[in-house]
Amino acid sequence: MIILNHTLEEVNLILSSLAKQSYETVHELIEKIKTQAVPQVQASAPSAPSQTEGSPPTTPEEGGG
Repeated sequence: MIILNHTLEEVNLILSSLAKQSYETVHELIEKIKTQAVPQVQASAPSAPSQTEGSPPTTPEEGGG
């Protein structure tokens, strides 16, 4: 196993390049990259108040703040 460090932009470029290949050839690799990358991206994102999926954001007029 090796560990590679890339920026988000570089990872997106890699995924875009892989997406141009045969699905059968690259789908497992794309999924593996996403599985490792998503938690890292979420952990580095600034914390925002969580919302229930599908619910609209609360406005100050609605008592949201």
